[in-house]
Amino acid sequence: MLGGEINSTDDCMPSSGIGQGDGSCAIGTAGWADQPVQRRLMVMRLLREHIASQSSQLAAACSPHAGRTRRESLVAEVLPLADACQFLQSHARRILRPQRFGRRSGPLWLGALSGRIERRPWGRVLVVGPSNYPLLLPGVQVVQALVAGNEVIVKPGRGGGPAMIALASLLAKSGLPPDIFTVLPEAVSSVDDALQAGVNKVVLTGSLAAGKA
Repeated sequence: MLGGEINSTDDCMPSSGIGQGDGSCAIGTAGWADQPVQRRLMVMRLLREHIASQSSQLAAACSPHAGRTRRESLVAEVLPLADACQFLQSHARRILRPQRFGRRSGPLWLGALSGRIERRPWGRVLVVGPSNYPLLLPGVQVVQALVAGNEVIVKPGRGGGPAMIALASLLAKSGLPPDIFTVLPEAVSSVDDALQAGVNKVVLTGSLAAGKA
């Protein structure tokens, strides 16, 4: 989920980001995508600090709709989201950096050719969240996509709007540039509107039937 993967030989490395399959540049993410990974991870570090300092408020934002107490939401959603930010701080640079392969490490049929695997942002990512874990599940997908340099739009599950709005507020306080993260209304029609406006990747938590719908 962190980023799109490009397999190429050294002589034919594409110069543009991944678009919608037509070679076009990723839409709406040029400024954020051009930031070094370290800069994006700085936002995650500050976000983790804000999650810790405002954990009670975050738990309160998702508890009534998920059918859990604040304490249960703190353990089931808030703390794991902070842990996801810590994971990115520790591992995102390694995951996202280019990987070279040559004669010894590449497939036998490539012979003496060498190449590189380079991860680039998808562009605009739509996250369709569930209602049972309104903060954790879409939140983890959001921070992963942001660290990879994507613009993110999230459609909360039923009752999940307050949790996502709270996350958006903390991201803004952490230094995320405006218009990189957008929270849509909870209505299902918001997904149709976003798809018509144009997205490069959809992340859905739900059943096959929900995905087809």
